[in-house]
Amino acid sequence: MDRAAGLAWLPNGTAETYQLRHAMDVSIALAGTEIVGGSVVALSPKGTLQTYDSTLGNKWPHLRSHAVFELPETVPAADMLKSQLVAVALRADGTVADSTTVQYPGVIDALYAYDGPLGATFAGQTPTLRLWAHARWAKVERLDANLAPIETLDMSAGPSGIWVLEGQASWYGTYYRYELEVYHPTLRRVITTKVTDPYSVSLATDSVATQILNLDDPATKPPGWDDLVKPATLEAPEDVTIYELHVRDFSIWDTTVPAEHRGKYLAFTHTGDNGSTKSNGMAHLERWPTQASRSSTCCRPSTSRRSSRIRASGSRSPTASIGCAP
Repeated sequence: MDRAAGLAWLPNGTAETYQLRHAMDVSIALAGTEIVGGSVVALSPKGTLQTYDSTLGNKWPHLRSHAVFELPETVPAADMLKSQLVAVALRADGTVADSTTVQYPGVIDALYAYDGPLGATFAGQTPTLRLWAHARWAKVERLDANLAPIETLDMSAGPSGIWVLEGQASWYGTYYRYELEVYHPTLRRVITTKVTDPYSVSLATDSVATQILNLDDPATKPPGWDDLVKPATLEAPEDVTIYELHVRDFSIWDTTVPAEHRGKYLAFTHTGDNGSTKSNGMAHLERWPTQASRSSTCCRPSTSRRSSRIRASGSRSPTASIGCAP
């Protein structure tokens, strides 16, 4: 589907009529040689994708020779995309010649393209939360500092698939998750799921919730952040030499780092400043520009994610040495 105008398809067998069935209750199913359930939209054959619309043919070149079936202009495309969608080819006797679920990245782009703000934006310390989601409904579950639920609030549906909730200044520093109801085409059922904000700038331990923080807030900036002057850029991108550094591996075996900081971000604070002891790892980093001619360091993972456990109780360290490998 693209622009909710037509469906590109190469059905098998000989068919007399064509349908697009949609069902919010996921009731479409085969019953012997027939198909049942859902609402029916008649499809009209209109040649190939390339002859129907050369712009679409050029956009989707692998579909150029596919047959195109036009949809009526009155179809509720936005609602249909949140439901079970099945294209059906029927023989003259009403039996099914072919059927398939519908892929719809083209019409998603056409109806829901959006380039505005997402995540938490601020007027002072008052947040507005925006989420792009192809969902039936969306809510915000607010959590306190201990991640205990405070309340669940409905979001308002905006244009282009955006869900919006205007918050209050008292929310600043607290946590939230999105709760969504969506049709899952692979599972072929409606699911309700809770997720963190994909535009999070701060997450709770182990990424279980998003924190409402403004990176322009002076409280979130390290000392000297606004006065930081980056080194002169290189003449060409190909002059960059990158060292990939894993946050955990940098210090996990460094005995000059206190045990409670090994494998953690705090290992990078042992610089020798303010009376602290410089770790072997930080001394090594300082020697890089002159001894190794490296211009850049890539830290991984530098953002919190569920697969990287932060709590010691949820993480494990290997006990075997590399020498045991074949």
